[in-house]
Amino acid sequence: GLGEKEGEFEIYHSDDGTSMHIESEGRHVERIAIKKADAFISRLPAMVDLLKVNIEGAEFDLLPHLIESGAIRKIRNLQVQFHTFVPDCQPRRNAIQNALSQTHRLGYNYDFVWENWTLNPENEPSLWNRLKRSPLFAGFRGSAKPSRS
Repeated sequence: GLGEKEGEFEIYHSDDGTSMHIESEGRHVERIAIKKADAFISRLPAMVDLLKVNIEGAEFDLLPHLIESGAIRKIRNLQVQFHTFVPDCQPRRNAIQNALSQTHRLGYNYDFVWENWTLNPENEPSLWNRLKRSPLFAGFRGSAKPSRS
């Protein structure tokens, strides 16, 4: 999994899902490996077309991490489900939405069910920069843009 911190964490199984934030007495618990999301995303050679976040409360840790690190700028579409069982969920969600609005625009929002954020066009990398990183230009290392003949 991806998160704000790297390490091994316990995940709790409940009747219809799993969570790192809702402990379930008498339920199955297992250890999972989490990698830092910003490090993983920054190593990707291309933009992320869609990141779907339904992580049972951990969205309140992951999204600020992606925003603060700048990794959010590599995500074209973000679908997120915020969860109400997290303490101070409303003000925390408001703060995340405010920060997201600096790079993305809200497409739809059904409060605490699903919302979609799309990267603003001015934050989209230029075609030239995308081409330079593509496998087609793997051997090309020039810095000048092609001339227009």
